[in-house]
Amino acid sequence: MAFSTVDVRPPLSVSLWAAPPTAIVLHATAGATGRSSVDHLRSIGLGYHVIIARDGRDTAKSINSDGSDPIAYFCTAFEHRARHVGSAVPIEGSGGRTANRCAIGIALANRQNGEAYTPKQITALSRIIELVKSRVPTVTHLTAHGLIQPWDRSDPKDIDCKVLARKHGLVWFAPSQAFVSQFRPDSQGRR
Repeated sequence: MAFSTVDVRPPLSVSLWAAPPTAIVLHATAGATGRSSVDHLRSIGLGYHVIIARDGRDTAKSINSDGSDPIAYFCTAFEHRARHVGSAVPIEGSGGRTANRCAIGIALANRQNGEAYTPKQITALSRIIELVKSRVPTVTHLTAHGLIQPWDRSDPKDIDCKVLARKHGLVWFAPSQAFVSQFRPDSQGRR
């Protein structure tokens, strides 16, 4: 399978979708381990659908990875919404819905400080995208967190998400800066 799984209990969200999801948003946790990211997200009321650890030990840095198959933390069922994006940018192909209302969130444990992803994390990511496509056939688009929330996010750095979209037969959504700027919140967080 290329990864082991842990079902997070209780899940990070149990809110049902109002309409079927149409996209995947890729993220990086910017935290130490996959498990610590689960705990942090729970404490602030946010979540991803899946977090892919660096290896089977859930090592805190890629440089210390033992090369084992990573753990994939399934935090929220694909049938449920997760709050994983702080942006009001509508996602192409969603009928004007924002990421939290139309997108599955998949994150890789990575500090986003120049740390490389492990090859097995990338393999697991590819397999999880295939899993999403098989379980949620309404998903047609893929984007990156940093593209739809560029004012304070840049993740996932150093992953060619456009190539992943093409590989998996998904439409790559890379909105223009002009389009995204319409949805940037002001200093009080209002749009």
